[in-house]
Amino acid sequence: MSARPGIEAVFYYTRANRFSFNPLLGVLESLPGRWPANFPTAEAELHEAVAAALARSERVLACFSFASPQLWTMLPLARGLRDAHPARLVLVAGGPHPSADPEACFAAGFDLVVRGEGEAAFARLCEDIAAGGAGRVPGTCWLQDGRVRGAGAAAVVDLDACAPFGLGKFGPVEITRGCPYACAFCQTSALHGRRPRHRSPAAVGRWARELSRLGLR
Repeated sequence: MSARPGIEAVFYYTRANRFSFNPLLGVLESLPGRWPANFPTAEAELHEAVAAALARSERVLACFSFASPQLWTMLPLARGLRDAHPARLVLVAGGPHPSADPEACFAAGFDLVVRGEGEAAFARLCEDIAAGGAGRVPGTCWLQDGRVRGAGAAAVVDLDACAPFGLGKFGPVEITRGCPYACAFCQTSALHGRRPRHRSPAAVGRWARELSRLGLR
């Protein structure tokens, strides 16, 4: 595959958040062309990776996923990146806290928030960025004229149609999404719906065999 000119992706791939990204890496791997991707795991590495990517490429997509306990780490980090790189860097947040509180993310300098399930929104976001757009697609929201705007919800994900990981990053095979209980302290029902959906046994077996083939347990 030929490299997609002028665009790179950087994922802040920390121990606490890496499995949230793995399905999105499967999406990125499936897109036409090749997106160079970097996976820094610490703050200093992140700054270095973004600076290096901007030196090579016209635009860089920097992706974060986090829950509420990480808010006080992630927001200052994003603010520092925004201050250091005011142009050509597209900061994207997703996960439980950004989905519920996009305003805090925009105040820290994020350009886009992916709300809810990420695969369908992330695929269209990447395609739009590659075409020179701003990534304002269904499943995302942004700040415009001081107000949070959105393009509606993204399509519900068919787990069997999506890879659970990609780009050489592996982890557990996700089997179920959604929860009927909608507990007030938990975002699972809001993110993934109240009707559980399952990856089929055949699909789970296929990915388990792939992990086994690679010698992963």
